[in-house]
Amino acid sequence: MFVSSLDYTSWDDTYTFTLENSLGGSKADAFGSLPENVNFDDPIDGSVIPIAEVQQSLLSRFEFALNDKDNAFVSFYEEQKDAMNSLVNLNMDHPCFIAAPYLANTNRKCKAEIKKTLDYEYENYGTENILKVGVLYNITTGNYKRFKDASDYAETCVTAAKSMSVTNVRNAFTNDRMDAIHEFSGLYKSFSTQIQNVLTNVTKDDTTPYNNVLNVFSIICDALHDNTMSYIFGNFINQSVVSKLNDNSLDLASGLKDLVTAYQVAKSCTQLKNNIGNALEALVGKYAAEANNVDLTTIKKVLQTFGTEFEGNIANTLDEQLVLLAIATGHTDAINSLASIPAKSATLQTKLDNLKSKAKEVSVNMELSKIVEKVNNKTIAYHLALQRVYDIYKVNQNNSRVCDNLCTLVGICIREYVIPDKYGKSMVMNVFNGLKYNKSKTYKTSAQALKAERQEILNQLPWEARTLLTGGTSLSSTLNAEGVKLKYALQLYLDLA
Repeated sequence: MFVSSLDYTSWDDTYTFTLENSLGGSKADAFGSLPENVNFDDPIDGSVIPIAEVQQSLLSRFEFALNDKDNAFVSFYEEQKDAMNSLVNLNMDHPCFIAAPYLANTNRKCKAEIKKTLDYEYENYGTENILKVGVLYNITTGNYKRFKDASDYAETCVTAAKSMSVTNVRNAFTNDRMDAIHEFSGLYKSFSTQIQNVLTNVTKDDTTPYNNVLNVFSIICDALHDNTMSYIFGNFINQSVVSKLNDNSLDLASGLKDLVTAYQVAKSCTQLKNNIGNALEALVGKYAAEANNVDLTTIKKVLQTFGTEFEGNIANTLDEQLVLLAIATGHTDAINSLASIPAKSATLQTKLDNLKSKAKEVSVNMELSKIVEKVNNKTIAYHLALQRVYDIYKVNQNNSRVCDNLCTLVGICIREYVIPDKYGKSMVMNVFNGLKYNKSKTYKTSAQALKAERQEILNQLPWEARTLLTGGTSLSSTLNAEGVKLKYALQLYLDLA
């Protein structure tokens, strides 16, 4: 319009104008003919005036006037202008109408021509920018619709991430939406960058609790499978949890659970893995000392979640010191519970079996020590001590210390109850009758002491008495009532040895 006006006015006849770099991308072949004082030469101050400057001046005055109006007009204008620029910047092989989307959609022929040109470009070049421009021009069929849906999903996800709402994030980051966004690499790259920026900003904000970040971004990282984002997330959670564990503002089991939650979606964060191992080892020791079922449940959950990955850390803790710690704090049962945790590797299972055996051995030794102490202090009757040690023996028949103590009490009880026929003999005989038919190989080794004790008794007696007591006969004498009791007792020594 400006060029045509120059052909009908006289004020401009003494000036020369150039269309070089004019707005709208004018080219010589776009005009049938040009006025004599209009060309495409380079501008020259004072003689060849660029029409682009005139256009820009008019445009600036128009935009300045528009800014005095409602923001809705400004936004509409910017959107229309940006869409036109995007269309021009495609540098398409085939020309088409360059119109604002609003105007293009009021003219069916204009919109059809733009769509036809974009279809050709996409068919031959397949770039996402072509689809993006098509969406700006309200083309919502086929590939354009798929791209628009994916773009809308991405925008919804970014908004949900910024809200830091678990519900919003879970509803937004669905598998179907992630698949739709992934289909367009450029869109996905832009989308993941926006989400990463949200994460970075949140981790720099000291007012946001780390567990809020954990709850929200564990869902996001699981949906995106982006190693860089997962590493940033895992590193932040690791530092936050360790800091709170160090200042005792977070209990060990809860801290370990949070580390595990983060590691499930941030496997690339090696420091996170290392601290899970450290926390797991510490929690085993804590459980041995306190027998808190929450701690045991957490230990089992870690093993269940990661298979054999952290079994080595568990195995590292299963030694005699752990058993002594549990016993010293009065939680021997905690060792048995630990020894019963499920193991997938043979190494851990062997360690657990050894732990159980060691715990059993230490527990038995402690119980024996208590009984021996009471016997020595005469705070327990011999026949009661015999019964208690025999009960221990029945489930620990290959424990040499148990067998040694049992044999010692057998000899004492024969002397203290059987020979003098005192109160308590009935209980003693019940134990003896059971023991006769329940002698282990270890017990028989220990019971050699009973044979020696029997022989020592006999060695103190005259030859004639020894003969009668061991089944021989004498022409000059016989056993009296006391002798009969002694003979019976000596036979018990043999029967029980």
